[in-house]
Amino acid sequence: MTQYFKDKGVTIAGVYYCPHGRDSACDCRKPAPGLLLRAANEHNLNLSKSWCIGDSGSDVDAGRLANTKTILILHNTQDYNEGQFKPFGTVKNMKHAVDMIFS
Repeated sequence: MTQYFKDKGVTIAGVYYCPHGRDSACDCRKPAPGLLLRAANEHNLNLSKSWCIGDSGSDVDAGRLANTKTILILHNTQDYNEGQFKPFGTVKNMKHAVDMIFS
């Protein structure tokens, strides 16, 4: 993934993942915002000026709990009906998400 983005001229500062199972009470498994908060701390990010793009309700919830704007990528005819929060916007793919952010 990082090479794909690098080939497009985008540098990925870090890749974060939760190694814990679904039943774990950790703060890094979505919808908890732990990984986003860790990335913000390590890279001096202002989360209120950041975007979280994902393809699930837990991605949207984590982004909103971390105080980011959120975009949900919908697959095929998927409707958004999961998660605690509604996304800022919904799109069909990553290109449309980027277009939304920069419009």
